[in-house]
Amino acid sequence: MINQPQIFLRPVQQNDAEVIYHHLKNPNITKMLLRIPTPFTMNDAYDFLNRVEAETKKETDWVWAIVSRETNQLLGLCGAHIREGNRELVELGYWVGEEHWGKGIATEAIRQQLALMKTQLHFTKVFATVFEGNNASKGVLLKNGFEYMPSKNKWLDKGNEKIYALCFEKMLT
Repeated sequence: MINQPQIFLRPVQQNDAEVIYHHLKNPNITKMLLRIPTPFTMNDAYDFLNRVEAETKKETDWVWAIVSRETNQLLGLCGAHIREGNRELVELGYWVGEEHWGKGIATEAIRQQLALMKTQLHFTKVFATVFEGNNASKGVLLKNGFEYMPSKNKWLDKGNEKIYALCFEKMLT
């Protein structure tokens, strides 16, 4: 029997706005995402997709929909962002809808995303930050070969809050 992945990645599309809104209106998801407003509105979904489209054209951001192979349903998003115009400073981010947590979807999505980042975008190194206490995301990164870099942990501003973020890195060579 062939073990086929349960998901595939495709570029995010404007018609994904409603499903993105459905997932991101959930504060259990947005509280773990730095640049997503809470509460999240339908207008925020359209603004996000418009920004992604513009940034993808500038080749500074890439966002993929995480899609169920069985149902063709959007389960979450993952993406890459070049920080400070430096291709050596590439941040990976992701989220999966709460109803899909604990099923290995994020782990598989990041595995596929890393392959795309290496083979199609030709990145050699990637980093990700996880809010302290988000053990599930920490596990996703570790399962995908990321190394915890405690010397790079930092405090981040999320709205009016300061959030402590743990830093992870991975070489893609």
